[in-house]
Amino acid sequence: MLKYGKIFSRLKTTFTCLFLFGILVVNAQKSSNLIELKPHAHKDQNGYRYITFENDPTHTRIYTLKNGLTVYLAQNFDEPRIYSIIAVKAGSAYDPSNNTGLAHYLEHLMSNGTDSIGTLSWQKEKPLLEKISDLYEERKNSTNQDDKVKLTKRIDSLSYEASKYAIGGELERMSKSIGTVLINAVTNMESTAYMGLIPSGSLEKYLLLQKERFSKFVPRLFQAELEIVYEEFNKEQDDVWKKKFYAMMNKLFPNHPYGQQKGIGTSQHLKNPSIYAVNNFFESYYAPNNMALIMTGDLDFDNTIRAIDNTMGTLPSMKIKENQFNKESKIDKPLVCEVQDPNQESMFIGYRLNGANYHDELYTTIIDKMLINGTAGLMDLNPQAQSIKSYTESYREYGIHYFDVYPKSNQSLEAVKDWVLEQLNRIKNGDFPDWLMQAAINEIKTNELTDLATIYGPSVQAYHAYIKDEDWGKRMALIQNLKKITKQDLINYANKMYGNNYVVVYKKQGKDNTSEKVEKPTITPIVNNTKFKSEYAKSFYKIPLKDNSNAQWIDFKKEIQHKKLKNGTDVYCVDNKKNDLFKMDIVYGFGTNSNKRLDLAINYLKNINTKSFSINEFNKKFYQLGLKYDITFNNNSTTFHLEGLKENLPKGILLWQHIIDKIVAIDNNDFEAFKNNYIQKRKTFNVILPIFCTKSLFC
Repeated sequence: MLKYGKIFSRLKTTFTCLFLFGILVVNAQKSSNLIELKPHAHKDQNGYRYITFENDPTHTRIYTLKNGLTVYLAQNFDEPRIYSIIAVKAGSAYDPSNNTGLAHYLEHLMSNGTDSIGTLSWQKEKPLLEKISDLYEERKNSTNQDDKVKLTKRIDSLSYEASKYAIGGELERMSKSIGTVLINAVTNMESTAYMGLIPSGSLEKYLLLQKERFSKFVPRLFQAELEIVYEEFNKEQDDVWKKKFYAMMNKLFPNHPYGQQKGIGTSQHLKNPSIYAVNNFFESYYAPNNMALIMTGDLDFDNTIRAIDNTMGTLPSMKIKENQFNKESKIDKPLVCEVQDPNQESMFIGYRLNGANYHDELYTTIIDKMLINGTAGLMDLNPQAQSIKSYTESYREYGIHYFDVYPKSNQSLEAVKDWVLEQLNRIKNGDFPDWLMQAAINEIKTNELTDLATIYGPSVQAYHAYIKDEDWGKRMALIQNLKKITKQDLINYANKMYGNNYVVVYKKQGKDNTSEKVEKPTITPIVNNTKFKSEYAKSFYKIPLKDNSNAQWIDFKKEIQHKKLKNGTDVYCVDNKKNDLFKMDIVYGFGTNSNKRLDLAINYLKNINTKSFSINEFNKKFYQLGLKYDITFNNNSTTFHLEGLKENLPKGILLWQHIIDKIVAIDNNDFEAFKNNYIQKRKTFNVILPIFCTKSLFC
């Protein structure tokens, strides 16, 4: 066995002092008196009315403008930027059954501008786009293949002519010109979302762009975008995960669009698209009274809502098309289906649950974490599969909880299915230690607090609340309500929701005869006008940016507390005023330059036991406390990192001290396995690194 006594002895003395200091830090924090969140109505100095909720950790304001636009605003001054989501309450489930894929088409086309953005001459471009729309409709309705081919050629010819007046990508370049990053859009079953991270000084110009963007639908460069969608569709045909997912959804929802319509659309509908139908989708759902604008970041509430009202607030409201989806019958017995693919055998097990319901989501999330959390879940501690992942999703009308399982070699899919059901039965029978439920709650609490402290978290939470028609006060009361759930409550819920209402999808090895790829037509390359600017863009670029930032220079002497422990160790602290979490780094001034065996020693430390418990038990104890740890190093330093619930900081330090003080050597067989694994990783690294270097400008 390698001797690391000198290395480990340098780590010991700090922990005792840190334990005592940690107690002082925790005891100095006041416990939060969390209660049910109650709404309060307000009116700002400019007359804008909004709602807040008592003890909301995000202090979010919710407005409804005169045109029906819902606005969520929250502040976060960690950086001088604002994260924005524009959510439309219509996704793939809203596609007509004879024209699927429209919501996704529209998402792509919304990036190509309007009658003002992205055009050199709308007067010349407009009649060409109208003719192209007519030809697509004629092609869709034609039953003669030769006629379809001729119409496709005419569409291609006119698309080329129209591209002479199109300025591709102008909207994105305008967005980037004001510093917008993380520009993205996504379509799911019930919504389409448009995201971006903007500098706080670009707020007004960003809102001008979005007002123009959502004011009118223009099917510019439709053929080129369709080619991109074809490529996405063809890639899906080789995606094993999606094959299983679609098969599961089809069985869980035989009558509802959730299971009968794919976001990408069908091959037949992709081959015969209708621009008329896409335009109708826009006019049916893309209205401010069916949208939410969500912003979190460095913003002033009063100025921001006024700027939103002056831009997005001027969009006209419309009557929203109502959809009545078919209700599903109760699943009384397990349903089974099979898909084939050349890859390794695997399976999905999926349960149909209730729709968006805060009460149910709490229970489902706890059960999910109790089964699989990567450390101490029932399936983690007794792994009977090669790999297993768990997913939950809550739609407005129904929810799902499903497992993606890969069996071990020589293990049947039926055997691994029985194992998954057995673990669920343990929850239903209460056959789990009491600490596991509390540990799962601790993890959920930690994740929630971490998420809400970022610039992105409140925006994403507001997006889900709006799309699912959830009460914001209930959503923000998650931590309080978690504490109220008892073991018996969880058992009752599990027995109610996890019965025979599931689908098993067996993915067998074989040829997939259902895969149908869309052949992309020959397309004449479009004209590249990216060096030109529309008249709107020319005016837009002249508008000066405003310094709206509330950013302040940090006074490090004031913000960072400095103390010395009895052994002379310096301790630097920054008070976390946002939530009840902590992060702690213990940094040692020695690294691999001081001891070449440090790399091996740290990896060894992560695999050995102590006199009291194994490394797995050690990891489990950390999970129970809602804590995470890691050890990192570089040439000049070694860092022990600890983070999680502030209330458990002293216990976390004690656990660290225990492993440093009480480590014991692993036996020779385990040590040989450790060495061989380490050597194999080094060999892999040495082989892969030169390959990467040949492709990198920095090697």
